[in-house]
Amino acid sequence: MKKIIIIFSSLFIFFSLPVYAVTTCSYDNGKCSAGCEFDGNTNKCKLCEPGTFNGTIGGTCKTCTKPDNAEFLNGIDVTGMTQDTCPWVIHCAENQYYDNLTCKNCDPHYHSDAFDLYGINVNCSGDYQNTNNCKHYDKSYCEANIYTITIDPDLPEGDRWLINGQYGNGNIILEEKYGIGFRYTTLNETEFSPILIPLSLTPETYFWRIANGVYTEPDGAGELVYNSPFFDTTYFKSNASLYINWDNKNALYHIDYYKSDTDTDVYYSQICQTEISCKAIESEIYKAGYYFSHWQCKEGCEGIKNVGDEIIPISKDFLYEQTQKPIKLYAVFETCPAGYYCSGLETLSKCPAGMTSTAGAKTETECYFKPSNDGTKFRDKNGCFSLPGAEIIRY
Repeated sequence: MKKIIIIFSSLFIFFSLPVYAVTTCSYDNGKCSAGCEFDGNTNKCKLCEPGTFNGTIGGTCKTCTKPDNAEFLNGIDVTGMTQDTCPWVIHCAENQYYDNLTCKNCDPHYHSDAFDLYGINVNCSGDYQNTNNCKHYDKSYCEANIYTITIDPDLPEGDRWLINGQYGNGNIILEEKYGIGFRYTTLNETEFSPILIPLSLTPETYFWRIANGVYTEPDGAGELVYNSPFFDTTYFKSNASLYINWDNKNALYHIDYYKSDTDTDVYYSQICQTEISCKAIESEIYKAGYYFSHWQCKEGCEGIKNVGDEIIPISKDFLYEQTQKPIKLYAVFETCPAGYYCSGLETLSKCPAGMTSTAGAKTETECYFKPSNDGTKFRDKNGCFSLPGAEIIRY
């Protein structure tokens, strides 16, 4: 009798189990050797079939012991068993784990790969990973699912958010490993933390907005799922789409306009809301020989001094409801360009057709025809011509 180590494989993982078998049968005094039985059809001894054993001389092969949900391995390598050690296999499906000699389904929100568990007899309980009688592909456990949470920051196109010290744009991507913790994949985090870093979110351009929570629907509709300080690590049970909601979207600001940088008298006062009406007014200030160019920010603008048609880049230090301080803008004028006149009653006025002017012209009478070949051109039936002489001809 020999102790044979049978080696078999599954999913490229090799396992070895001690089984007791013979490879040939002998016949002595009318009895077959252990591991064999007499075959009446051939009048010869034959090896016990896979799944059977015979431990006595002259005995018959009996069915080996195995778990109810296992199946015996087949093949020449598992014949001739002399002890109740026939190798068997249990196939556990995807999203199952092995427990107490049976495959059980993983709990909700957990998963596993399919795997095969190999054993002999039924001695495969307890710490089955480390026993001689039981070996298995090391995927017989359930792992927590990872759910992706997409957070829409609800910011105007082109604006960036600053989250926990890092700038980014577009959606914020968060992952939850169920029951384990969270990570911001947007911030290239690789480890899951059981405590989520509080969502400190600030828009770069619309910096006056204050995030007041994360909701299941846009504009603060639906359920408030996150405010501060933490998410619950078992809150998400599937992938989710969420939305930032903002306070202070339409904060009030006070803007005072001045005719020049040196004026102390306010020309116009404006109370505006950040995302509705905080745009520079159209100027109706006129100055002879000059035209209005733009509003220049003297106090209270964030970073930019030249204020055009877009939303004024307001400073958070000038939030009117908190400071009562006005933003101060003053009118900037440029010299009236050649070919135009600026009367002081309206903005740029173009000289009549064919006429030009010198820069800084104040009235239409300063417009003129320019003689000579490089001056104003005229046309008759004979073609183009210039006026003779060197003197300009005024309007």
